[in-house]
Amino acid sequence: MNCLLPVLVLLLARRVQSEQPAVIKTALTGLPFNQFQARNAACNGECTQCNRELGECECPFGWGGPSCQVPLLPACRTTLEAGVPVFVGRSTPRNCHCYRQLSAAACLPAGGTQCASHTVSQWGEIRCFEHATQPIAEQLSDLPERLDDPAYRWSKGVVVPGGSGERREFEALPQPPALNTIAFALPLSKCPARHHEPEYSGGVRQALSSLLSNTSHPDVVFKTGGQPIGPGEYEELLGRTRFCLAPYGHGWGIRLTHALMHACVPVIIQDKVRQPFEDLLHYPDFSVRVSKAELPRIVDILRAIPDGDVTRLMKDSARVYRAFIWQPELGGLAYDYTVASLRRRLSHLRGELYEAGTRRR
Repeated sequence: MNCLLPVLVLLLARRVQSEQPAVIKTALTGLPFNQFQARNAACNGECTQCNRELGECECPFGWGGPSCQVPLLPACRTTLEAGVPVFVGRSTPRNCHCYRQLSAAACLPAGGTQCASHTVSQWGEIRCFEHATQPIAEQLSDLPERLDDPAYRWSKGVVVPGGSGERREFEALPQPPALNTIAFALPLSKCPARHHEPEYSGGVRQALSSLLSNTSHPDVVFKTGGQPIGPGEYEELLGRTRFCLAPYGHGWGIRLTHALMHACVPVIIQDKVRQPFEDLLHYPDFSVRVSKAELPRIVDILRAIPDGDVTRLMKDSARVYRAFIWQPELGGLAYDYTVASLRRRLSHLRGELYEAGTRRR
């Protein structure tokens, strides 16, 4: 009996150890990745938006450095005040040096044809200006009060073909552009339908353009990139529209958020694509999904939804819209929803690891 005691103790010890959850460590840091690691890392003392998990300052677009004081696109700024987010959309002309800096940052290799910015990819539509006497380091994108101010030179973007690929350059304009050719808000779709890119948006935007561009329905408004609309018309259209199309582009797209911000029912046309926070939000409460195969009947499908259901969808959008807004000063809860979603995934991962360990035993 005494001889068996050590064997029994050893077997019991192994049994207890085998019931402990497995700890899987990363090869680089040696830290377990399947266990929550609470962190409260500090940032630079001048940082106003610190990510405590990474110990890094979260900078507005166009800024970098330990405390977000380094301008990454200096000529794209409209003010010398530090930390003001940079905007590089095509709705308002920018400084020509801004577009040069954007091209260097958005294209691989620098100046190449593979670019991650629609602004750069549509170079031929750019109209830009630069101060005639200021050095590059002092050039800003603050639009002149008068387009014909003699202190500014105006140019347009041109794409020059070459043996090693296209080059993006600027060509001087003989006179400033007319105001009505540049002062327009962003269109309902920032990008054209792109019939030459069948992979873009899964072909949804191209199909919608073919179906609705020449619509005869008096209550259907459809506009794509290249169809400028007046200042404020975009928001005004969203505010009085019952249904707003929400296809994707190269990613989810921003149309879902735009629709919810204006109490417009988003019509999601994204086959087999999970939506943001779909594990936390019940999308049928505030949106309508239409498949690509149903696009020829999309107007009839939306007309068939009873008015009472439309009202309910619009009311529920007011309940969830803050989940898609990141700015806390606007009541945004996107960060909170992101953390909640990650926690759910971590819980599921732990369950899968536990089940996998159980099956192996």
